Amino acid sequence: MDQMPLTCRSQSGSPYYTKYLEGKVTTIQEKHQTVLAENANLNNQLSKATARTQELEEKAAQLEEALRREKQQSHVALHHRAVNTAGVASSLEASTSTMAQSFVDRSIQTISLEEVQQTVVDCSNADDADLISISKSELDALENDMKSLRDAVRAKEELWDQAVAREQSYREHLARLSVELITIRQLSDSRLDELQRVEKKLTANNDELRATQKDLALAKKAIVKLQKRQRQAEGSGINQEQPSDDLENKQQLNPQVQSPLAKQRSPKKMHQVQVKDARCTAPIQQRHRPRDYSPRIETMRTKETNVDKDFKDLRV
Repeated sequence: MDQMPLTCRSQSGSPYYTKYLEGKVTTIQEKHQTVLAENANLNNQLSKATARTQELEEKAAQLEEALRREKQQSHVALHHRAVNTAGVASSLEASTSTMAQSFVDRSIQTISLEEVQQTVVDCSNADDADLISISKSELDALENDMKSLRDAVRAKEELWDQAVAREQSYREHLARLSVELITIRQLSDSRLDELQRVEKKLTANNDELRATQKDLALAKKAIVKLQKRQRQAEGSGINQEQPSDDLENKQQLNPQVQSPLAKQRSPKKMHQVQVKDARCTAPIQQRHRPRDYSPRIETMRTKETNVDKDFKDLRV
């Protein structure tokens, strides 16, 4: 049989291999139908040859029976002839008395010979309707024909046995191909289910990756905003430190000089002003403490690394 292509062997679960097997099954089925037709033809020829052989055997049996009858009749005729010859000889020996007696014996002898001849003719013509005349050459030709027909029948029987064995091997091969086709279909179905599961997993990983990327982008934006605010706060702190220092110096130099607004403020308001001044004069690190996003960023990076590993595993 033809060998399987390498591409079909490498893709044992692909539809190409299934089509290849279906084509092979179709080819083997066609060969099987051809063998069945050939077997039917051989059966017809064998039946015809068997009928012809039976006819020839019957004809040969009839010829043998006719030959046996003819031999038997010839033996009977020879026996009668021998008996008559012995009777004639004895009558000739006994008739030695007179001439008249010899004539009488001769006349009796003549009558007896005619009767014997008539008896032989009657015996020979008794079964002419049932007898078939055949020569030795024709009998030899019939024997040769029977031998050739017997050899032909034996050859046909051998061909029939070979065709039956071939048909059995084709059936076994068809059964094996059917089992292999069923297993390949089951394997393709399992591969399809596995691909669907992998596709669902990829979709979930893609969604998770997008969410992680979105969170990472938001975190980056928040970091940029915090850095911008920190820079702005640092700039404003530098500008506010110098006036507060001048004000303190003035108060230290002239402690008795106070603004009219300071005189009108209540102690509670003075406390609020002092707290506000303390906030303004505090270091920038204490005034603006940014949120710590490092754990969240670390978890996002870990998720992204896991997603990349899953993609690599799926590709492998």
